[in-house]
Amino acid sequence: MKGDGRSLIPSAAAMIAFAVIVLLFAMQISFFHDSTVGWARLNLESQALLASKTLFQPLREQDFKRIRQFGDTCRERSLHLQISSMGGGIVFDTRARRERSEDFLSSSARSGEYTVSLFLPKAIVEQPFRRAIPVLALSALLGCGAMTVVFFVLYRQRVKIRQLARLEKFRREFIADVSHEIKTPLTGIIAGTEILCENPGGENAPEVARMVCGQAQNLNALVERILNLSRLEREGMKLNLASVDLAAAIDTLAKKYRCRFSSAAGVGEVVCDLPLIMSAVENLLVNAVKYSGSDEISVSLAKRKFKVVIAVEDHGVGIAGADRERVFDRFVRLDPSRAQATGGSGLGLAIVRRIARLHGGDAKVFPVSPRGARFVITFDSGIK
Repeated sequence: MKGDGRSLIPSAAAMIAFAVIVLLFAMQISFFHDSTVGWARLNLESQALLASKTLFQPLREQDFKRIRQFGDTCRERSLHLQISSMGGGIVFDTRARRERSEDFLSSSARSGEYTVSLFLPKAIVEQPFRRAIPVLALSALLGCGAMTVVFFVLYRQRVKIRQLARLEKFRREFIADVSHEIKTPLTGIIAGTEILCENPGGENAPEVARMVCGQAQNLNALVERILNLSRLEREGMKLNLASVDLAAAIDTLAKKYRCRFSSAAGVGEVVCDLPLIMSAVENLLVNAVKYSGSDEISVSLAKRKFKVVIAVEDHGVGIAGADRERVFDRFVRLDPSRAQATGGSGLGLAIVRRIARLHGGDAKVFPVSPRGARFVITFDSGIK
């Protein structure tokens, strides 16, 4: 009997292993299906938003010829277009009456007084998934080795989908932030030019012209910072590294802003992209001068093992603990009213951190006693 019991162990282990493989296979199939549908929904949302903006003017002018043309274009892409009024009445629909709503993925967006909806047949969405099932089943029959390959491929697909989802989220947030930031100076420019057009020889014309010029300069500075940040975040960006006397360069910059500079002994030559590092330091100095409210600002340079440490310290209003990490996010301004008066864009510290990370380091902020803030850039010295 004992022998019979032992003989059952391999069989039981094999059955358990097979059950685990089948379970994992089923989970991966389910995930692949959900991922396919999820990505299709995300893409459909973007297309519905674009359709609402495209049809805004035709709907406003009741131009049904252009609307039908757009509906034909949607059908060519296997999409169905439906337009309904605010009261719920359907104004335009390319779907057949016999087709059921549950057979489609749908997404809607407002377009003035109308709602624009796009419908994508689920059969089209699930077609790649259905085609993949026989291949995945055959791979399962080939054994654990083949399943490992399939799991790896599906894992890569999952990572890719997550990356695309994060990229799409970042794109939407970035566009919304940029649109909001550009709107303020653009509104001032438009208002000023309207005043000048209506009364070009008025008493306030010179003052209005100066205001328009100032807003245009703010807009230009904002666009330049957005382009700089985009360039820094581009994949595959290469640094122009060189061995430089960083202490001398920072000393010159500190004198420009009338700040105290100190350098620890033994810093020596540093390998870095000097224009980028100096841009980061200048960003910190400009922020300290404009926003800290401190009469005394100092910048220091030191070397700890193989790390270069640059610190800009002030004794002004300081930064609350909850905001110390948030200040490095894009378009974050802790005092919006003061930032607007000084032309701040909320991108300076995001650029600083990106430059530091490109050099293998980071940028952080620490409190100063009794009050104030100490911004620290740390990066690899490049010389061991």
